[in-house]
Amino acid sequence: MELDFNRVWLPYIYLYGCGAIIITASIVSVIKAGGMNLKVKNHRIWLFISILGFFWYMFMHGFLTVIAIH
Repeated sequence: MELDFNRVWLPYIYLYGCGAIIITASIVSVIKAGGMNLKVKNHRIWLFISILGFFWYMFMHGFLTVIAIH
């Protein structure tokens, strides 16, 4: 079986593209509802950790996919 772009990277892009949209919508909704105040240092730290965690997981998944392909 050949591992081409449609079988490997298209699902990856779809997964993290949809995930980014959902996370962004969730963060905006929490801020608008007043659950997060960006003037509070701890809230900014947790926002940063959440975003960093998403990108870290995305990087690790992509990195391990590249290793598995090659």
